[in-house]
Amino acid sequence: MGFEVIANIFPNADKVDTVRSGLESLAKAVHANEKGCSRYQVYEQTNAEGGNPPQFVVVEEYDDKAAFGHHLSTQEFRDLGAAVQKENLLAQPLDVKFCNKVGGFLSR
Repeated sequence: MGFEVIANIFPNADKVDTVRSGLESLAKAVHANEKGCSRYQVYEQTNAEGGNPPQFVVVEEYDDKAAFGHHLSTQEFRDLGAAVQKENLLAQPLDVKFCNKVGGFLSR
């Protein structure tokens, strides 16, 4: 059974492009290098209201907790984490949820 993660990311208004770029780069690196990750999709909210910056949502699926642990140890993940701290990219802390599938489908 897979190990699933949903990460909600709240960028500072003036850092949206930087966060988007970092997430896009990380997604490419995950696809190329992390064989234990079967799904890594980055979504950007399209209905942000009141001048608030959009939220990003990352949906991840790993073979197991060890594969997720490997993800956390990659240079690309650590570099993005360092940039988040150094450049004050986020308006609030990451909201990370560990999940089990309950229902639904991915494709027909």
